[in-house]
Amino acid sequence: DKDKDFVEKLKDAKQRARSELTAEEWGRFKFHELDLVKELGPIEENCERFHVKDMTKEEFNEKYEIPSIPCVIEGITDDWPAKSWSFESLQSSYSGVFLKCGEDDEGCKVKLSLEHFMRYMREQKDDSPMYVFDEFGDDALLEEGEADTRPLLNDYSIPEYFDEDLMQYLGESTRPPFRWLLIGPQRSGTGVHVDPCSTSAWNAILRGRKRWVLFPPEVPKTLLKPERWLKRPDRQAIDWFLFELPDIRRQLAELYAGGGDDDGGG
Repeated sequence: DKDKDFVEKLKDAKQRARSELTAEEWGRFKFHELDLVKELGPIEENCERFHVKDMTKEEFNEKYEIPSIPCVIEGITDDWPAKSWSFESLQSSYSGVFLKCGEDDEGCKVKLSLEHFMRYMREQKDDSPMYVFDEFGDDALLEEGEADTRPLLNDYSIPEYFDEDLMQYLGESTRPPFRWLLIGPQRSGTGVHVDPCSTSAWNAILRGRKRWVLFPPEVPKTLLKPERWLKRPDRQAIDWFLFELPDIRRQLAELYAGGGDDDGGG
């Protein structure tokens, strides 16, 4: 029946995505019982914000792109059909789509159907849940029997600030992945990282919230990923936010108050 199929598919996906964990260990710390807003503390936002109608592409390039300064742009998604996406509408049209929610020990994709992932997201109590990070809209990535997600490409448009796509000159068959659909429950996320090929990316939030922490290039890697963290067998984003970030903030305050390291640390 449907329940049995869901349980079996989910069990297989979780075993493949994180083979080091037993079924019980996925929720051993009971992070789902935490009030994360309280535990993580207030958001210390220091990124500049502006509305898309208030800045030209040329102004954006001069103020943000050329000096590599992150920012938050409001209003970009207001006219997107994707703004009306909901779990119900996506599941109604794409329940049979299989989306990547992890990788196994061999680097192969771990997938769940959208229907099964939505149910997992509603019911899970995992400390660090699986989340969808899928290269959607590319028929070349479809496996036999999978549904086509290309219609979703019609539901959004690329903002003019980001319409220069240098990767296109590599050709469609050789360019690296460049377009993703992300869906995740509370407590899911990625650890501190630099994007592949050191590329820059733009992200649009359609539902919910996503907490970001950004560091300038000169911050030493050893500060962001201390030895005690690297030695942990279970290194997940939620652990880093809860247990490492407070100390990193304290050390960064001391670092910059003291003028920084002469070597830069870059």
